[in-house]
Amino acid sequence: MSQTALYHFLTSVPEAAAIWSFLLLLALGLLAALVARPEREPAPDAAPEPADADAARRDDLIRYAEEVAVAAAGAAQTARRRRERWLAAQDEAELAWTAYDEADAAAAAWPVPPRWPPRVHRAPRPSTRPGSAGCTTPP
Repeated sequence: MSQTALYHFLTSVPEAAAIWSFLLLLALGLLAALVARPEREPAPDAAPEPADADAARRDDLIRYAEEVAVAAAGAAQTARRRRERWLAAQDEAELAWTAYDEADAAAAAWPVPPRWPPRVHRAPRPSTRPGSAGCTTPP
């Protein structure tokens, strides 16, 4: 069995080397084609007229001002909504503090503070001494 695996490995190594060599040559050929390709020069732009450039700039500024106005309106609306949530949260916190103060005052009005944790009466443990025969009282 081991000779068969070794034989298969030795016979497949040259095939793999041939495939990798082919891929390497293909990559080098594509790289050479990309490097040797002549650069294209961009087409010369027509010089815009000054009046058209000023009108385009004015239009861009107007469009920008409109976008800023829309963004400001959205920010104001978000600020109002978040302020309402903040005020509601403050009201809830105030109610919680009021309830806490009332509970604290009620607890302070008790004549004797309760023991915490309360004592629980438990059955005594069975003795495990030798010769006690399960007796739970001391001798």
